[in-house]
Amino acid sequence: PKAQAEALKNDAALLRRVERIRGVAAVRMGIVEHWHLAEKESPYTPFVAAISPPDSKDADFSSLCVFMQKIHQAYPVTGSVATAAAALLEGSIFPEAGLKTFPRSDDGCKALVRIGHPSGVMEVDAAVR
Repeated sequence: PKAQAEALKNDAALLRRVERIRGVAAVRMGIVEHWHLAEKESPYTPFVAAISPPDSKDADFSSLCVFMQKIHQAYPVTGSVATAAAALLEGSIFPEAGLKTFPRSDDGCKALVRIGHPSGVMEVDAAVR
């Protein structure tokens, strides 16, 4: 994820597109009234995370998090909780992206989720029902 973080950090047009997507999500979540207000009125939430296959065997997948209009150089803890939960949820984008799926039971799913990020790997003990 380090190379991807550097590439995204240097692509101002792509970062603006990501910010617009974040703004639209903020509208849909009821945080702001119009997408262009998100950067000023809600620069912190929502986060945007991009997922990809892992760069190492130590991670289940790689992810970059856009945080305060910049690429986070590690991974924010609050973002890791949401990303790990998404990795475990049935119907999320993870299987569609060809990423690891976690075993589920009637009680849901509980697993140690290893997120590769620009500074290393973060382990998150996560569960969904």
